Amino acid sequence: MTRALLWFVLLLTSLGTGALANTSPRTITSLNEAGWRFQFGDAPKTVRAAGFDDSAWEQVSVPHTWNRVGEYSLTRSQATNNKQGIGWYRLNYDAKPMAKGRRMYLDFAAVGNIADVWINGAHVGQHKGAFTRFRFDVTPQWKPGAKNL
Repeated sequence: MTRALLWFVLLLTSLGTGALANTSPRTITSLNEAGWRFQFGDAPKTVRAAGFDDSAWEQVSVPHTWNRVGEYSLTRSQATNNKQGIGWYRLNYDAKPMAKGRRMYLDFAAVGNIADVWINGAHVGQHKGAFTRFRFDVTPQWKPGAKNL
């Protein structure tokens, strides 16, 4: 899912199509405290499936970092952790029903290095660009009023 992912803020945004024609406001839902699971390192391909058991994974909230770099000293202590690699984040989210014609986006405030994003088993995109904001339109993969992964 992610390579060298350091931290991100994730927002779920629902927008109407045709900004001038649609008078209903956008709905923004923060997913930061929504029950994220995290694992550092490789995972089997089944990790993208809804039935994958991530109960042994670490419970985290985002923003999240798996390393601690940036100590304010001339030498690094044993607390320094600058490991690099692949980290996986999973979230099961019960989505609210959505009005017809609305679009669903995932907004990321910042992700370290490379991020691959899957929704309900479908790859929706990849972002390369450390700590830059990006967004994916996930409307085709989103299941309004149902559980989403």
